[in-house]
Amino acid sequence: MWQKLQLAISKLDRGAWLRFFVALFGLAFAFVAAIYSTVFRESGNLLGTAVAASMALLLAAVVGMATVPYLAKRVAFRRMRDAFDYEATREGAVYILLIIVLGIAALNTNNNLLFIIVSAMLGAIGISGVCSWMMMRDMELEISLPQHVFAQRSMIGRVTLRNRRHWTPSFSMRVVNPKKVKHEASLRWERSVFGFPFKRPPDQQWLRVPDLALGRVPPQPQPPGIFGGSVYFPFVKARASASADVELKFPKRGRHVQEGLGLTV
Repeated sequence: MWQKLQLAISKLDRGAWLRFFVALFGLAFAFVAAIYSTVFRESGNLLGTAVAASMALLLAAVVGMATVPYLAKRVAFRRMRDAFDYEATREGAVYILLIIVLGIAALNTNNNLLFIIVSAMLGAIGISGVCSWMMMRDMELEISLPQHVFAQRSMIGRVTLRNRRHWTPSFSMRVVNPKKVKHEASLRWERSVFGFPFKRPPDQQWLRVPDLALGRVPPQPQPPGIFGGSVYFPFVKARASASADVELKFPKRGRHVQEGLGLTV
């Protein structure tokens, strides 16, 4: 029994459960802040109402943007095998700030029209995510490179985007480079010499004994990529494909690696 329990615990996704409980506590604090905003409003404290309402909406927005996409990726959808990343743009940040302002105004005035507007704006965020997923679902990407490649010479490659859906087309698709993962420097113990006094040259120090020092090892340089920039496809019909030519130029001879490509909408 104890071994089965240990096996079940070892299979748990600790990162997902940690984010789940963080989201749970965050929503609980947002609920408490919303209650306090109502209390402050009833007592006539305008500043307290604004602060508490802002905290409630901000906590709910942070929980929704930081934990919901992370947890949704770990749900085993049979028909959803691709990885989708949702990012907030500058326009999206302004949109969320506008929602917070309208939410504070709705709580202060008890205007049902403002509550309807805030609800519609929050629902538009979900609809935007669903529509983006529908646009990128069942899309195939193919890259064609020339057989003979020479350094410092421009050549033409072809990017083909194929829509395998039977009925729905795709609009405003863009092929881009994937996110660059920053490889941080690692730490490693290295041989050194301990000398005293510290600021004197080595030949003038009284004491010099072997020592170990913890140093930073810089990450290995990544090989240059093949594809740069982006390719825009305004419209791809159902059960059809669209192609675009891309100018490529390799600065030097050697190994060039393309880790992957991404689709944005």
